[in-house]
Amino acid sequence: MAHSRRQLVIHWEDYDRALPTCSSSHSKLRRRALFEEFDPHWEGILHQAAVVRALFRLFPRVVGIVDTRPLLNLCFRVARHTATAIIPTLSVACMDRNQFRVLLICLKCYLKAWEAWYNYFSSVGGHDGLIR
Repeated sequence: MAHSRRQLVIHWEDYDRALPTCSSSHSKLRRRALFEEFDPHWEGILHQAAVVRALFRLFPRVVGIVDTRPLLNLCFRVARHTATAIIPTLSVACMDRNQFRVLLICLKCYLKAWEAWYNYFSSVGGHDGLIR
């Protein structure tokens, strides 16, 4: 049986640099800077359309996912409904700082699962690895 090599689906160093999820002080400062960048009016909340647009620009290339916007929208909703808001918001299309942290973690978890799935089906053959 031939041993198939795992393909690199995403460069995790690029991901962690752009969208930090660690609990280190450096990651916390980077998340705070991102939140403030995405919240130009200093409201303390982020709007879904603005977050998806900004993350889409920052998001590193992911092998097999042509357009990451549906993933970003899905993870926004998951984070919004999973994490308790510190600041009560009026709209379901808004999130606070705590939910933003959960959004970044959700994206990373999804991509870890995607990498495992992609590598499994790439090694089986008969699948081009693209989601349509």
